[in-house]
Amino acid sequence: MIKRLLFLLLLIPFISQGQFNNFGYGLVINSQLTGSSLQLWVNDPALGIITSQMSNVTTYLIEDGCVISTNGSSVAYATYDTEDHQWKSGSTSTSSSVTIHNKDGVVGWTTSGGSVYYGTYDPIDKFWSFYGGSTGSNPTLVLNQGIAAFCTPGGNIGHGIYEYSQHAWVTYGGSIGANPVLSVAEGNVAYCSPNGTLNYGFYNHNTKQWTNFISANGSNPTIVNQDGVFAYTTPAGYIFYSTYDPINNQWISVGTSIGQNPVLSINNGTVHYSDGSNTYIYGYDFNAGVWISHQQTVICCKTYIEIPDVNHPDYCVFRVVSIGANTYNYDCGDGQHILQRNAIKKYNNSGIYNPSVIVSNSSSNSSCSNPVSIGTGISTIKKMNFDIAPNPSSSNIKIKSPLKINSLQIANPQGKFILAKTLIEDSETEVNISQYPSGIYFIQLNVDGITYNEKIIKQ
Repeated sequence: MIKRLLFLLLLIPFISQGQFNNFGYGLVINSQLTGSSLQLWVNDPALGIITSQMSNVTTYLIEDGCVISTNGSSVAYATYDTEDHQWKSGSTSTSSSVTIHNKDGVVGWTTSGGSVYYGTYDPIDKFWSFYGGSTGSNPTLVLNQGIAAFCTPGGNIGHGIYEYSQHAWVTYGGSIGANPVLSVAEGNVAYCSPNGTLNYGFYNHNTKQWTNFISANGSNPTIVNQDGVFAYTTPAGYIFYSTYDPINNQWISVGTSIGQNPVLSINNGTVHYSDGSNTYIYGYDFNAGVWISHQQTVICCKTYIEIPDVNHPDYCVFRVVSIGANTYNYDCGDGQHILQRNAIKKYNNSGIYNPSVIVSNSSSNSSCSNPVSIGTGISTIKKMNFDIAPNPSSSNIKIKSPLKINSLQIANPQGKFILAKTLIEDSETEVNISQYPSGIYFIQLNVDGITYNEKIIKQ
């Protein structure tokens, strides 16, 4: 009894910090590795401590509500869904040794054989969504603020961001010179190779596409990517700096030449460089839409707050594009604060909200917001009850609905859709899952234009 009480007392400082985590969803995960068994637990505000376990673990990472583990030849991943009050997990085998990554709600891994995979849990559709494949030997993967980017010594590059309105990764891929250097910061992705080829990109939240630029301006460039500003310099003395202006919706870039081997840095979005005898300072003024000499960057931001799925009007995605900022504080409008650049949040009550974010650096701050209408469909979604039996099942499952079922899809534990039935137009239907391996599957039912998610178990 004394040992059990001591364990709970040690646990309280950790679970009392439980809050919505990366992308506004999930709880703080705690762990204990005993041998090769990884014990996981969260403190669910509604149910208390809920545990889970991963087997055959030698290495694991926990951050922002996600856990990923490996034994060197396989990978397992999990998060806790605070709406379903369940652990959502998956696993995969690999053909070569694995290096795992975990940052800001995105997990990923690379293999010595040349594969790269990255994924995130979609709390709206209730599945893990992954993207990746074979890229070339010895890949490098970087995860930061919801963006995944990779490069290989052979010069293959790629990056992606999860777009909740499409429930899929939006990606860009290409090739630059051998041995590129990669950087991801404040929404900007940048690569450079010793031959002078540079690639930098930004995800446009209006068009839902990547905007990428490729150029070559001298060998052995050094890149600096910080506070929403991208810059590079070459030993020959070429200087280039650029930012994506979220107010004017365009890249604003400047290039110049000075003495050899210049020194370059960025501080709070302001570019500093020197040729040894002269020092230059350039800041970006979004009011004028230009870079200005001897001026600090004027911090600014623009929010892209939206309801990504019309069938789930209680979920809201928070994203912000900023110049000069490196700290973020969202006021969700319902008493919750989220301290990160990107977030996905579930509102409990319908109504008009005006989420805002304060972006800041060590010397100044700025705020921006936009209103959202959280739909009245929240209560309707919660009250729909389906009769799914038998569940678990080894073969056929019958599904009965209070209303006519339009269509359905079934996804495996990794989130890949493996079965679909369309034009059902009946309140009852049946599916056969006998050909699939045992495990937990997710079924999406479209009823009267609204998508509902249920869990089924294949024995």
